[in-house]
Amino acid sequence: MKKAVNKEMGDRVLIAGLGKSGVGAMRLALSQDIKVFACEKKRASEWEKCGETIPPQVKVEFESNGFELLDEVTDVIVSPGISYKSDFVKRAINKKKNVMSEIEFASRYTTVPIIAVTGTNGKTTVTKLINEILRKDGKESIEAGNIGTSLSEVVSQNFKGDYIVCEISSFQLELISNLKPHISLLLNITPDHLDRYDSLDEYADTKMRIFENLSDEDFGIINADDSLIMTKLSKLRGQTFFFSRTQSKIKGAYVDSGEIVFRDLKFAENIMPIERIKMKGCHNLENALSAVSVSMIVDVKKEVVAEVLEKFLPPSHRMEEVANINNVLFINDSKATNIDALKRALEGIEEKVILIAGGRDKNGDFASITDEVKSSVRLIIAIGEAAGKIEKAFSDIVEVFRAKTLEEAVNKAYRIARPGEVVLLSPGCASFDMFDSYEHRGDEFKRCVRKLYEN
Repeated sequence: MKKAVNKEMGDRVLIAGLGKSGVGAMRLALSQDIKVFACEKKRASEWEKCGETIPPQVKVEFESNGFELLDEVTDVIVSPGISYKSDFVKRAINKKKNVMSEIEFASRYTTVPIIAVTGTNGKTTVTKLINEILRKDGKESIEAGNIGTSLSEVVSQNFKGDYIVCEISSFQLELISNLKPHISLLLNITPDHLDRYDSLDEYADTKMRIFENLSDEDFGIINADDSLIMTKLSKLRGQTFFFSRTQSKIKGAYVDSGEIVFRDLKFAENIMPIERIKMKGCHNLENALSAVSVSMIVDVKKEVVAEVLEKFLPPSHRMEEVANINNVLFINDSKATNIDALKRALEGIEEKVILIAGGRDKNGDFASITDEVKSSVRLIIAIGEAAGKIEKAFSDIVEVFRAKTLEEAVNKAYRIARPGEVVLLSPGCASFDMFDSYEHRGDEFKRCVRKLYEN
């Protein structure tokens, strides 16, 4: 990879956390002849299970919070799992270190236009959808960021295509300074990560940072139906476009008489009937509209957009139909790690629901979905650390059982379910009390359902 001269970077960097983003940052820093130090809270033997290796020139401290390495470096790259309010970050800033997120670091070493996607829900689906549309149109694009392959990893491989479509979480936006996407897309903001942020407003302001460095040649795209985002329009930069399910004749993508329409300052163009979209649910219509806005801004042919939307399905663990056993449909929505995602799942199902919910609470307000539970849910099976909170929130509305394991919950749901009903795993919580990740939780749910099917 060609060495880049970045005047804002020093020559010695500490990478705090050796997950996927940290390993990617390590490789990128080494490619730029930056001396690398690293710290990782896990034991060396535990970390090595990830299959990565550390080059001998990297000084790494395992079972370490990194404090002892701060005096040896000029810059600090922080894992998304480390809050900007942590003692470690405060100490680094007090020592006059240049502290940044991995996304910020990687963005300094690429000239490829970045399409940045953030929001509480839908990020991965929309990132994959946009990338698929771009590639179908003949553009050279790649996914990066919170979706799995870090931006640093992509940049270190010297990607020189047309676009990098980058999923970005609020955690990754906390420590940016110069990040400047060509297109910044904000899908929605609903209560989430309130175990990390002191208020919804703090969380929302962190999300809005995705727009702060845009220039007049860049584009910001927002959800016109999201009332919280619309109160923060003063934070927008660049050329502003919108998408909306409920409002027509806006600048951007909207629905009019059953058709998706895109309107610019100069023209309005019908893209396709919404009935032809493969993804189902109101939230997926919003996802499609956001992708249409991005696609039209970068001059994708509308026929290509329509062709992809007619076939595209969200990734696993997002309203994923697993099996139909004796006319009982099992749906895996393990990615619903917050209350709003659970709400959207219930809104998208017409049949009565046996709901499996719970996990590690993120200080979510379950009472906020009382109406949806009343209208859609016949019975709840609560799991994990939040089981008591769920029972307290809904026991006056519907019958609530508790299960110690997900397999127990699945078996109980099947015994109780009536023909024509849906058993829905939509936890509304994080997974880390019982599982390694939401993917692990979803895979276990599918395993339990398959076991039922085979028996």
